[in-house]
Amino acid sequence: QNPSHFFRCFRQQHFNTNMELSTYPGDFRAFKALITARIAGVEVAVKEVDAKGTTPNSVPVLSTANGDITQSNAIARYIARSRPEAGLFGQSFFQSAQVDSWIDWGTNNVELPAIVSTYWQFGWQSFNFQANKQALADLEAAFKHLEAHLLSRTFLVGQRLTLADIIVAAQLFYPLKLSLDAAFRQQFPATLRWFSFVTAIPAAAAVVGAVVYCKQAPSPPKGKAKAKKQKQPKQKQQKKKELSEGEKAEQAEAARKKKLAKKKNPLDLLPKSKFVLDDWKRTYSNSTTDYFKSMDWFWKNFDEEGWSIWLQEFNHDEENTTGFVVSNKIEGYNQRSIGIQKYAFGVMQVLDSKAAKGYYTVAGIWLIRGKDIEPMLDVNPESSVYTWSRLDHNDEATRKRIANYWCGEKDIDGFDCYDASIFK
Repeated sequence: QNPSHFFRCFRQQHFNTNMELSTYPGDFRAFKALITARIAGVEVAVKEVDAKGTTPNSVPVLSTANGDITQSNAIARYIARSRPEAGLFGQSFFQSAQVDSWIDWGTNNVELPAIVSTYWQFGWQSFNFQANKQALADLEAAFKHLEAHLLSRTFLVGQRLTLADIIVAAQLFYPLKLSLDAAFRQQFPATLRWFSFVTAIPAAAAVVGAVVYCKQAPSPPKGKAKAKKQKQPKQKQQKKKELSEGEKAEQAEAARKKKLAKKKNPLDLLPKSKFVLDDWKRTYSNSTTDYFKSMDWFWKNFDEEGWSIWLQEFNHDEENTTGFVVSNKIEGYNQRSIGIQKYAFGVMQVLDSKAAKGYYTVAGIWLIRGKDIEPMLDVNPESSVYTWSRLDHNDEATRKRIANYWCGEKDIDGFDCYDASIFK
């Protein structure tokens, strides 16, 4: 049932390694092919074209010894099939059909509304309020479908990464970067976990870079100014009242921004604390020869009324079977938590439990302003895939555990440190 024999023969007869991909920088369609090539170990040269001098749908184009291949999905499929041993079409003919099914689903249900909701922001198409509204509704429907599927799965097909994951993640890249804010994303924690996992894989990260999520949904663009005409005052007054749907949405968004601007971060409204986070971070950073020495300063200055300490445990440790992928997971989590940097410190550990359990254990201990974990959940939607437990800092064994997480490399909850990421 494994299709590798067919594709191996196909590769021997038709595949040539001299390939060049023409595209403009940042083309999400090219991401599909470039990530696939890196995972499959296929060398593809890139020829950059001017985004302003071409239409976005005219590239990418893959030039091969046998001729050119157009259409991004076809290009990615060609590269994936050239290296069947990479397993990007699954482990059976049935799984290869599932991969194709997801690719087609993504093109119809994700890529099309993604284009409508983002291309106007690049100036590639004019803004249409109703079309954009429908595109965002279609993306929400797509996210609901993905969320239901990924609640109990790590990948779209089978137990390994496939071309389906690569293509659908690429299609979601710009909507998540430009259009879908935190309020939208927090509804879909399983989908965000999957997307973060796929884009953190080194082959993907090398192509797309660090993923920076949309902080605030974009406002509709202002309409073009119209030529002034001599009209009677009554006519001008009547025209002023007639607003387009886009202008109404713009006014509503402006009012919302003004209201938010008046609000302070709730953590800034807490009573002043004697514990100065920057002083702690400086003390900790200067203790590089022995981090444990910094703990004396910490406990001497810790303010239990103004701060709390939390244990963070990943809910899906059974997924953590590949070391470098797990390392990318904790690094990516900390990068996406930058919004709480003024109010938190933490160390995430990858514990080397693979020999004992068959997988690595991901856990961390965090210092948070206030006595609630909600600020962390608000700033990073991925926090919802972790279990958070407040620790009793007065317990001596707990203090030792905190010190081990923050400062140690051996015997951390019974395992040695495989990798760690410090948030400060």
